[in-house]
Amino acid sequence: MSNLATVPTLNYSDRIHTEIAVPSESGTAGQTNASPTDPFWLLLPASIFFLLLPAVLTFSDIKTSWKHWQHHRKINAIIPCRGCHFFNTNIRLNCAVHPCKVLTETAVNCPDFKPKETQKHHQQKHIDNK
Repeated sequence: MSNLATVPTLNYSDRIHTEIAVPSESGTAGQTNASPTDPFWLLLPASIFFLLLPAVLTFSDIKTSWKHWQHHRKINAIIPCRGCHFFNTNIRLNCAVHPCKVLTETAVNCPDFKPKETQKHHQQKHIDNK
């Protein structure tokens, strides 16, 4: 028999799998091609969506609030109730004459509207009465 040493055989299941960077057709070396089933690529769109969702909802809410404010600003500009003599800032009864119509669009042409007297006009009346 010969005195040759036996060479151990390699089992393919014991090999360590490594990725080798292969230059692509465009000539860029060092990049590996990621498969579309890679968990990173599956979670990226979902994470971007959930990160941007609060910003979109907030912007939408601000836009809706702005439109609502603009609408009420226009309506309140034509409603004469705040300048009426019968208007009161009491929460329970704002108007003694038309409590159901006060501060609504139906109060625009109120037949009982009487302008508030200004402080100067009120003082002048008292001076004239003396």
